[in-house]
Amino acid sequence: MSNKPSTAFTYEELMKFWLEFSEKLKAKGKGGMHATLNKYKPKLNAEDFSVDFDVDSELQKIEFQQQSQDFMSFIRKSLDNYSIQLNINVLALDETVKVHLGSKDKFLKMVEKNPDLDILREQFNLDIEY
Repeated sequence: MSNKPSTAFTYEELMKFWLEFSEKLKAKGKGGMHATLNKYKPKLNAEDFSVDFDVDSELQKIEFQQQSQDFMSFIRKSLDNYSIQLNINVLALDETVKVHLGSKDKFLKMVEKNPDLDILREQFNLDIEY
């Protein structure tokens, strides 16, 4: 058993330092990692001080793991808890979504979300490239 502190902390305290680290990354020009840290909220299990965090892709997970030593050192020191464990989970992608859409498909997908686009296309007599 380690003799390092395992001080209890709240979710709000975790988020304070989570966002502080994220802003430090942004200031260093690491906008991608900043965005990754801010897209989803971490989930805290206060019983064992584990933190689950979701990312969209294996690439984001690898990028996070490359930063994880600095990140965990910062979080553990800031919260005075050296028992914190981080679990990074890659979200399963919906396999029915096309990854590469042609221009027509992209336009039709946008029209599904905003039908006014099709009205504009007709009013301005626009031809969607195929």
